[in-house]
Amino acid sequence: MSEKSDEREADACPEWCVGAHSENDEGHVSSTVIVPVVAARGVDGFGAQPVECEITMFQHRESPEEWVYIGWGSTSTHGLGIEVSRESAYRLACALTGFLREIGG
Repeated sequence: MSEKSDEREADACPEWCVGAHSENDEGHVSSTVIVPVVAARGVDGFGAQPVECEITMFQHRESPEEWVYIGWGSTSTHGLGIEVSRESAYRLACALTGFLREIGG
């Protein structure tokens, strides 16, 4: 067994990982949730455009951190979005829910 194979077996996949691993992969990746949204093209909100927002979790091979990508266009195609820690994603979800309740949304 090669040293790389031993390394990969020792680094077991998290339960959310759906990646088919190879020696050259970047790490773990979850399934993607697609959410249809309407995005503003400009700051003033004019030119609204329907897009498919993607939500995906990933973990780089050499890092213990889990990251959540939220945006349109995948991270591999340099789409428009943000990558935040798993904990930050929870805080964003709670803050957005609270904000919408507060303003009556």
